[in-house]
Amino acid sequence: MKVSVCMATYNGEKYIKRQLDSILKQLRLNDEVIIVDDCSTDNTTNILDNINDIRVKVYKNESNLGFLAAFEKSINFSTGDIIFLSDQDDIWMDNKVERLLEIFRTSKADILFHDAIIIDANKNILYHSFSEIRKINTSAIKNFIFNSYTGCCMAFRSKVKNIILPIPADAIYHDRWIGIMGSLFNMNIEFMEEKLIYYVRHGENVSPLSKRSLAVIIVDRIRLAKAIVNRVLRR
Repeated sequence: MKVSVCMATYNGEKYIKRQLDSILKQLRLNDEVIIVDDCSTDNTTNILDNINDIRVKVYKNESNLGFLAAFEKSINFSTGDIIFLSDQDDIWMDNKVERLLEIFRTSKADILFHDAIIIDANKNILYHSFSEIRKINTSAIKNFIFNSYTGCCMAFRSKVKNIILPIPADAIYHDRWIGIMGSLFNMNIEFMEEKLIYYVRHGENVSPLSKRSLAVIIVDRIRLAKAIVNRVLRR
């Protein structure tokens, strides 16, 4: 099974090389890393341009589209049988690819997500388990109310692209959209308790763990409901 690792980058010069090192050492020659850079203004693109590895394919946006559109573009460009999502600043454990491929080979899972150890920018452990702070659930309704998915811990079969693409702007979060669409369209979703990445949290992360205001949440859910209804009616 060919692996595609899909990533969106934006001003990730501090962490991108470390993350790619943790990924590439696990991949085979026919695998690929698809990176869409969303108009970084730091040294990110220079770092990417100097990575001498034919498995790394970099696409540079001409204008800043936001992380949702950048991830959609990366997923759309992928050619692998199994698609891994990756943030630019985490660290993959050495057995992540092997373990997930093993599950995909031996089960009927279409979408897998796993646990993570949460660390800060200095590698200090903040939480020993992501599930300690976010209760994991695969129900579409429960994830509509409170999202339990995080993209950096997700992988899925290429056929899932048929139900998630294109990802509408009203979805707001690509990982939540993938999980909800998978549930609504009867994909097999499994959660692994194994911790397979160090999930880095710092002040520059796009998706904070802190709570948002009620007004923001309400607007978010209205937009998401609209996107879900439109997709279901289209199919």
